[in-house]
Amino acid sequence: MTPATGVIPQTPAARLKWALRDGWTVAHRDLSHWAHQPGQIVAGLIFPIVFIILFGYVFGSGMIVPGDGDYIDFLMAGLFAQTMAFGIGETMVAVNTDAEKGITDRFRSLPMAQSATRDLFGNAGASPGGSWIAENAMMMAIVWPLLIVVVTLPLAVRRYQSLSR
Repeated sequence: MTPATGVIPQTPAARLKWALRDGWTVAHRDLSHWAHQPGQIVAGLIFPIVFIILFGYVFGSGMIVPGDGDYIDFLMAGLFAQTMAFGIGETMVAVNTDAEKGITDRFRSLPMAQSATRDLFGNAGASPGGSWIAENAMMMAIVWPLLIVVVTLPLAVRRYQSLSR
């Protein structure tokens, strides 16, 4: 379902304003859901705090980093990555719930910017053609781990070399 072509702004500046306004509408909807379900916010904040206390102060005293490094530096980077990974899971559940309830279809039927509907690579369960990720699963299985290694390996090597000086 695409919006009527007469409604889509023609200039790039007007399209950007349109996409930002529609994105804010969807974000405002999500924020209002958080206001009605504060347990999600509390759980999302308590999880990293509990793990920092548990691994940083309870188990952290037994950890020794070679080169007189600080264990907390390594712990925080790992916990940031873990928190982001769990946040991705929560986002996937929210997108799936919206698709099952028909909310995404309602957004698509409105004269709304496509970038505002949280459908970046397609939704394999809702779209008949499947998603880009589902169609290119083997490439994603190779590209994502490779991308993670390319980004994190130089940072880890630089950090390790700075510890040995």
